[in-house]
Amino acid sequence: MANSSDVVADQAATAQQYNNLRKDLLDGTTGHGHTGGTDGKLIAFADNADNANRADNLHFLSLNFTTAYAQGGVSSVQSNIPTDAIKSILILVLTSNNNWVPHSSIINGQSGIYFSFALEDMELGIIDIYNHPTDSSEIIHAAGRIIIIHEDF
Repeated sequence: MANSSDVVADQAATAQQYNNLRKDLLDGTTGHGHTGGTDGKLIAFADNADNANRADNLHFLSLNFTTAYAQGGVSSVQSNIPTDAIKSILILVLTSNNNWVPHSSIINGQSGIYFSFALEDMELGIIDIYNHPTDSSEIIHAAGRIIIIHEDF
């Protein structure tokens, strides 16, 4: 059985739900196998022959930042991770209503893209976070967090 549970639409996920989702992805004992089957079989990540020895080479980096002061503004964060080592990026921003949201979210019953991001420097792993030019008033000068999964480099 998976560790994670469903999140109700228009409701922010709790810290426990995020942590349980992380366990599903990373814990070889209780994590979900993600085999595509419906049996809920649990397998260790490294047990998959295609991924053997890769689990030990994955690392997490968490970076804090603040969004731009205006709609259409940009803020930059340097990760110092070469882009070819980056496997996944999750960016969350704290809205004025105290909800952590990814770039495409539902706020107050309306869906929209409040910010976008791009990798700007191949060697330094600079991440630019762009506030939407007309639809980012909920995240002006807001706290943000970047979570990067990367391989050794």
